[in-house]
Amino acid sequence: MMQRESSASAGNHTRLTIQGPIESTYRRTLLFIAPPGSVSDSMMAAVEREFGWISAHNVPEARLACTRFGAEVQLILVDARLLGDFNAHAGALAAVHPYAATAVMAPAPDDFGAGLMRSLNLHTARGVLPMDVNIDIWLSIIRIMLKGGKYFPPAMYSRLRYLETGGHDVPIEDRPGGHSEQWSRTMDELTVRELEVLAMVARGHQNKIIAADLGLSEHTVKIHIHNIIRKLGVHNRTEAAAIYFEYVNRRQPDGGQDQEGEESSEAGQSLDATGKRAAGL
Repeated sequence: MMQRESSASAGNHTRLTIQGPIESTYRRTLLFIAPPGSVSDSMMAAVEREFGWISAHNVPEARLACTRFGAEVQLILVDARLLGDFNAHAGALAAVHPYAATAVMAPAPDDFGAGLMRSLNLHTARGVLPMDVNIDIWLSIIRIMLKGGKYFPPAMYSRLRYLETGGHDVPIEDRPGGHSEQWSRTMDELTVRELEVLAMVARGHQNKIIAADLGLSEHTVKIHIHNIIRKLGVHNRTEAAAIYFEYVNRRQPDGGQDQEGEESSEAGQSLDATGKRAAGL
């Protein structure tokens, strides 16, 4: 509610004040459901620094998430070990957080087994957030999910197609670009401009945003994306983004987060090499 206030000083200036929690209207909650210690305080602080409108909360089990938080829950990230518990409370969670999207946190490709794949609702899940990647990449994947996009690590794609189509499972090493070494060789063949475009695609930017930022026409951006998809041997921009993140992460000295969730000392250097400005970091 806006209220007009008058002052007797300085020529009786009139000013408007805003009453009520207007700012909270624009805030959202990112909710982690994970065992204690899985998501550190510094990682949650990094989320809140990166996304100024987000408040991060962590609860150790699904039943504790069946309550309202200070702001509407936009995204729920569930530890893969708690998927059974989460599914048991899915109805209650949907009733309390009707607009929340869901994704799964998993530590490594080896954990993307059949149990995890069957537990995922492929039509509604925003995908899988790997927990063994550099903090910059980790935040970038969260950004994609917050924007409404999906992310699945490359190791999951053949298994996803098997579950979605009921067809024959194709070994990951037999799909185009299946080997990390092959991805690296193919990524090295991309032009500097294609790397800039791919960096922005990987962070969920629309073509018109990419075009404006790089000073290109949308038609030219579409051509670049078509060439990137063709060179990488993938089917869409989501798979291209997954390969980009895999490529950048493998170029880090340690490939992941340390115990405090801080970024490695050379993280920025690798992102600079693939278009840090274009990535919006």
